[in-house]
Amino acid sequence: IGHPSWAKSLLAQMNPSDRKALPTWRERFANVFQQKTAEEWEADIAKAHGAGAMCRRIEEWMVHDQAIASGMVEVVEDPTLGRMKQPGIQVHLEATPGAIQGPSPRLGEHTLNVLVDDDPKSSVRAPDHATFEPVSTGVLEGLRVLDLCIVLAGPTIGRTLGEYGADVIKIDDPSRDFEVGLSTDVNRGKRSMILDLKRPEGREVFWTLFDSADIVLENYRKGSLSRLGLGYDQMQKRNPEII
Repeated sequence: IGHPSWAKSLLAQMNPSDRKALPTWRERFANVFQQKTAEEWEADIAKAHGAGAMCRRIEEWMVHDQAIASGMVEVVEDPTLGRMKQPGIQVHLEATPGAIQGPSPRLGEHTLNVLVDDDPKSSVRAPDHATFEPVSTGVLEGLRVLDLCIVLAGPTIGRTLGEYGADVIKIDDPSRDFEVGLSTDVNRGKRSMILDLKRPEGREVFWTLFDSADIVLENYRKGSLSRLGLGYDQMQKRNPEII
């Protein structure tokens, strides 16, 4: 920041029991930061191998050179919202690259499709719109994930696994509010089915799906699934290898 002499005096005054000097240092730093733009500080901090970034509006970030060049922003053809920009894949691995497998499904779009898949004896034919063809395979191809997660952070786990080839089935509660905007990003590349786990019939279907699953994701309140007989202990008892 152009004041090397500050370091020694700052360290000398950083006594946790003496906070009288803090207002002075706050004022000094406030004055220093006002001498450059946020972009200039961002560049200087990066040059000094520090961690710092300016706050940008979404509109600014979506067209930023770094975001586009790094694949942190990609264009996706969404059947509901049309051509749009979305965050790219969460993790970049050189030897096993991931890819956006497809847009977010309509709520419950693949319910019948999934049920038919799991019952080869069934004579029921899934409707044409309930198909799912991933755009590419990946290192997790062959793994099945049951995604019970809600809101944002939880479903992002399933999305990331799907980007590396896993077959992710998003299981939604028919009584839960569904927001297209929230679903568009975190549920892309998954198959969506509606299942009421509070009903015995719903739990029976879940266990049928569970028998072909490798991973189960959930972020409900502690004990919620256990009260339905679907807790980790019950799952592990049925399949000790379940993740």
